[in-house]
Amino acid sequence: MIRRTLRRLHHLLDRRAPAFYGQRLVLDPARRRAAARWLARWRPRSARLAPSAPADAAAAALERDGFHVLAAPLRASQLDDIVAHLARFMCRDPYRPELGAFDPTAAAPPATHVAFYPPEAVVSAPHVVALANDPFILATVERVFGCKPTIGYLAAWWSFQGHAEGEQAELFHRDVDDWRFLKLFVYLTDVDDAAGPHVYVPGSQAVPKLLRIGRYSDAAVTGAFGAEAMHRFEGARGTAFLEDTFGLHRGLPPRSRNRLILQVVYSLGELPYGPRRPYDARQLGPDALAQCVRDPYVNRVYLHAPSATR
Repeated sequence: MIRRTLRRLHHLLDRRAPAFYGQRLVLDPARRRAAARWLARWRPRSARLAPSAPADAAAAALERDGFHVLAAPLRASQLDDIVAHLARFMCRDPYRPELGAFDPTAAAPPATHVAFYPPEAVVSAPHVVALANDPFILATVERVFGCKPTIGYLAAWWSFQGHAEGEQAELFHRDVDDWRFLKLFVYLTDVDDAAGPHVYVPGSQAVPKLLRIGRYSDAAVTGAFGAEAMHRFEGARGTAFLEDTFGLHRGLPPRSRNRLILQVVYSLGELPYGPRRPYDARQLGPDALAQCVRDPYVNRVYLHAPSATR
């Protein structure tokens, strides 16, 4: 209890907390988008955003449906590299910190539904920084935002089988991370109905229903949007999609096979659950350093190099 209170106090004292909690007071989708458009006017933009019909189409789908499925951005060998790298690290259950660190590929504690890798494991994983800086993805996100995005958060976590009922993010909810934000999800394991697919309510990102911050039952969501209004993301490992998770979504609890997923959050500003200080890009390798130098603004939360201008 004391440890949890100290973590909460630490979070509230974060310099990013006022902006984060301030935007959470406005939940009407139209007002949030108006505020985001105004903020985007004061953010950097690409000097030359090259014409791209595919990026235009992806941005239009995100505005209309709230998601866009990407052509697989990682090769099989790259997926292998990421998974092998993460396997060197322990995970933690964010909702049960008293359980400590454990090997997610062995046996997770029985009560654990999800377990996250530490931030340094994710940012140092091969190909992850390059993926987050994928030119097509950045061009698509910039078209939606009206300005350059910030890579606000990187995460990777396991969802474990063996739980009949979901908890936390396994229940329908809206993310309220920034005035405008998009999330890139990449499956690092095969995901079918038995492995806990991600579920989204298309169009809900722009609909003023069920706006309270919290968890919603399936009955509440189907009552508001209809029984057929849910899209399940199933696919082989490497399946990737961009999503506006202000829209209602959940990750189904896996029934018979664990799921490993990678996430990149693109935001207008810094997020309080990103690192307090960026990592030295030189220590992460030449790829991270190259991305940091190429666009220090997009990478300003996670990467810094003394020779790069921030």
